[in-house]
Amino acid sequence: AGLTVLSSVAKLAAEYDMSFAVAQSHVAVLEKAGLVTKEPHGRERLVRGDPATIGKARGLLDRYEQIWRRRGDGTPTSTRARWHDHVVHLTHRLAQEPELLQR
Repeated sequence: AGLTVLSSVAKLAAEYDMSFAVAQSHVAVLEKAGLVTKEPHGRERLVRGDPATIGKARGLLDRYEQIWRRRGDGTPTSTRARWHDHVVHLTHRLAQEPELLQR
């Protein structure tokens, strides 16, 4: 699904092979970080990505990626695992400090 396509949490959970509760938790963090919004649609609240904010976050991640890659041992597995950890950490940090994207 594209960033601007509305999707239910249940559909996202199925698409990413996770439980509804886990998907709901992830969406809550992404919403708090300003990366997605939830919109009422009947009895459901549908999720939509915010391309502008996601683009800003991507730019921030690109800057950090250069630093993290220099610190790694260069092996793809090691770099990929650390990259995932950093993305998760940054997403949670953005949820607490969305002004980071304004810098």
